[in-house]
Amino acid sequence: MPSGPHRIALLLFILPWNIQAQHAVLGHADASSHDFTVSGSYDLSGAWEFYWNRLLTPQDFKSNQIRAWISVPGSWYRQGNYPTLGYATYRLHIRLAEHQRGLSIYFPIINSSARIWLNGQLMTETGKVGMTKDT
Repeated sequence: MPSGPHRIALLLFILPWNIQAQHAVLGHADASSHDFTVSGSYDLSGAWEFYWNRLLTPQDFKSNQIRAWISVPGSWYRQGNYPTLGYATYRLHIRLAEHQRGLSIYFPIINSSARIWLNGQLMTETGKVGMTKDT
């Protein structure tokens, strides 16, 4: 078994893969200075706005909404007093550089139905989003 410096070198090699920056802070992520052509993707992990038992549309945000905060990625039932079954709205404001075009958002896994809105427009829907157990 290696001793001393060998262990330290191994730990230093492993640490960068396990540590990720939390770019989303209180529902906002500022990627305006991120160079996607050089640095690649931008992780949107962190604290997103969360609206339990509410399926909100961009129109609904023209008036004030009472929000909570939730860590993304993560399950709501592990982060608060929420049941495993239910529905909610997640929201994040992302700031990009003015010249930025042609980007995509990648969702690794969504374990439920979902609607994805971007700049006030419905981009996609997976499954059938509903507010009852049957829907």
